[in-house]
Amino acid sequence: MTARAYGLLALAVTAVALTAPSASRAGSGDSVHCYDPARQMVRPTAAADCRGRVVGPAEAAALRAQRARYVRRAVTAPPQPHPAIIGSGIFVSDRGDVLTNRHVIDSCRAISVLQPDGRTVPARVIARSRMYDLGLLRTGKRPTETAAFAPQGLTNGHPVAITGFPVYRLPPVRPQTIEGRYLNQRQGGTDGIMVLAAAVMPGASGSPVVNRSGAVAGLVFARNDTTRMPTAFGNGSHDTPPDRTYAIPTSALQRFLSAHGVPFRMAKADDAEARSYTVRVNCYRNSPRSQ
Repeated sequence: MTARAYGLLALAVTAVALTAPSASRAGSGDSVHCYDPARQMVRPTAAADCRGRVVGPAEAAALRAQRARYVRRAVTAPPQPHPAIIGSGIFVSDRGDVLTNRHVIDSCRAISVLQPDGRTVPARVIARSRMYDLGLLRTGKRPTETAAFAPQGLTNGHPVAITGFPVYRLPPVRPQTIEGRYLNQRQGGTDGIMVLAAAVMPGASGSPVVNRSGAVAGLVFARNDTTRMPTAFGNGSHDTPPDRTYAIPTSALQRFLSAHGVPFRMAKADDAEARSYTVRVNCYRNSPRSQ
């Protein structure tokens, strides 16, 4: 089956310049030292509002000194290229394999992955599928959590959550989650394509679609105002509402991983939320300096 234009743009996005985040307001008298690993910053905040890890005074001082050394290196080091493309992805194995979209990692001279702990690691492509718009990266870094896949598809109207790195004005450092609904399965290829009622932003390519039980039911690859449709999914209509999002179903994801010898988990009741295994994928047209 040949690929045909569909009216769907890739959700990978040309990145804007990075700007240092501003510090948040200090907490009141009951404040604690809150360490944000994504930004590698310690700030005083109310204990109930700490979104990172509470640390003691000695560790806070050490982390601030480490941050100061990092800033000094950043100021004096040669400029580092910004990512040309930003997308999302998920850790799928204990050996650090990341599943994302093929269009996110095409034509990259270098690729890096921003992990949930805030650290960035280099990655290399080990497999691609033009048919399903899937790409597989290897980081070699053992993740804290890996995605677990739903054993079957969804029923119409099933609520879903989509977690990824949408780009608004600045490249995000934390994954964001939006809610939506599964509408139907469009025919095409062996597995079809998931149609969702959800308004995703550029940068969401490769985001996991998670069902009510916390299992990965699909992987976002496009939205309705774009022109990208994998070969296997055929053609579509231009008269669908603008908030439609399209995802590759879990059966296709599992088949792709199995074909390339990647062990993956099936869902069970106590699976972690998607933020713990969702990563940002950075594609560089020019090679970045070493992390």
